[in-house]
Amino acid sequence: MDNLDKKILRELIRNSRIPITLLARKLMASREVVDYRIKKLKDDKIILDFTTEFDFKKLGYIGAAVFVQIKSKSEENFKNYLETLNNISWFSKLTGIWSFGFSILARNEEELNKSFLEIFKKFELDIIDYRFLIHNQNYFLSEKIFGGEIEENIKNKEEKTILDKKDKQILKELIKNSRTTPVEISNKLKITAQAISNRIKILNRKLNIKYSVLINFEKINLYLYSVFIKNKNLAQKNKLINFLKNHPQVNFIVEYLGDEMIEFGIFVENPYLIRKYLKEIEEEFPESRLVEISLFQQDIKSIKPPECLFVD
Repeated sequence: MDNLDKKILRELIRNSRIPITLLARKLMASREVVDYRIKKLKDDKIILDFTTEFDFKKLGYIGAAVFVQIKSKSEENFKNYLETLNNISWFSKLTGIWSFGFSILARNEEELNKSFLEIFKKFELDIIDYRFLIHNQNYFLSEKIFGGEIEENIKNKEEKTILDKKDKQILKELIKNSRTTPVEISNKLKITAQAISNRIKILNRKLNIKYSVLINFEKINLYLYSVFIKNKNLAQKNKLINFLKNHPQVNFIVEYLGDEMIEFGIFVENPYLIRKYLKEIEEEFPESRLVEISLFQQDIKSIKPPECLFVD
């Protein structure tokens, strides 16, 4: 992968719907070269998916992150079962304390609890330990991976959004492939391309949609770790979050409801470097305590809106 590939990936992480012509002009390369490079990045499985992410709260949903340690003999059955569920928005195999991490979406805390208990009861004899945390605030900072600067998203404060049938159909197509065009959607849904383009603009604003790409870290020789850090001092906690936002190796931060722990993702070219970065954070925030660290081994399901969001 050369410099141009990295620049292409940086721009696609920022906005995977950017037209090829505009992307080529921005990178001062020919349209043909940029188009070829994107196809090659896909063929080489460096780009795994063109993703569409949005604020689930706008549709009246909340999410919980679940981390599970399970007996090795049951890992495959557990993985296969979770893949059948329609309310899982992310699912990954981990190395470390936890065997898997996944996110559940539901309309309220009671429904979240019920969904998790159904999973737990099915594998009650195989689950050794688990952690269940309700999402509060997420920050995705993947542009940093290729040296990009983070652009602060101005989020629409509008309350719950109601989608009609056509909106849901359009969103489903964008979720399959964020680069799909209004013309391609029009051919499937029998709505004019202009009408689809107009609806997408409205959906972007109402749902705070982010179009990005899922990168295969293994293919670009990077290791991504999940780190949990605890800080009881609220003022220090906010300072810590700002520090992590600006840390060149941190690509996501998650705050959980009513919990003093923060989770963040940190990527390194060499696994031996992780100790160096964590030591820097500990020295900067001596009141904080590193609780645990896990390696993201394999994304089984990338972060994307699950089917439950479109069930009436």
